[in-house]
Amino acid sequence: MSKKKEIAQAAIGLLRDDSTIILDSGTTTLEIAKLLRKKQHLTIITNDIKIAAELVDSELKVIVAGGELQNTVGALFGPATEQLLKNVHVDFCFLGAHAVHLDAGLTVPTFAKASIKKLMIEAAETTWLVADSSKFHQISLAKVCDLSEIDGVITDHQITNELEKELKEHLEIIKVDGSGI
Repeated sequence: MSKKKEIAQAAIGLLRDDSTIILDSGTTTLEIAKLLRKKQHLTIITNDIKIAAELVDSELKVIVAGGELQNTVGALFGPATEQLLKNVHVDFCFLGAHAVHLDAGLTVPTFAKASIKKLMIEAAETTWLVADSSKFHQISLAKVCDLSEIDGVITDHQITNELEKELKEHLEIIKVDGSGI
């Protein structure tokens, strides 16, 4: 089982019936959507048309945060996306990552993406970063938040013990073990 699929499996283990969830755009959150397809009694808000398409034939309530399409990626952004996110409150947000650094925090390549992710965090009771080990020790252009502003991270077994210990000083961590749970 791939790292992203294992991370997705751990993420859905946190959910309860009737949860409201924001799924950020990205490949790991798409894996979460694939696992959620067979669930019921959940509301999903996403800014990713690939995630929305994955959930078309499900029994879930799906709300797509409209906006301008980032071609080749499938993410929606801009004022329309921001307006929807300013007017919702959810139980969980599963946030994708471009770059994660202990000092720089969570960063992304554009200010538009940073703005969307900040609003997702603000809309959620609990925010979990879903990021494989390749995203750590990286810094990108636009800051989303410090690690202390999110509740936890779900990652794979390839992060170092030292990094895991440092992360635990800021947030909860779930490390999938790579055994294909």
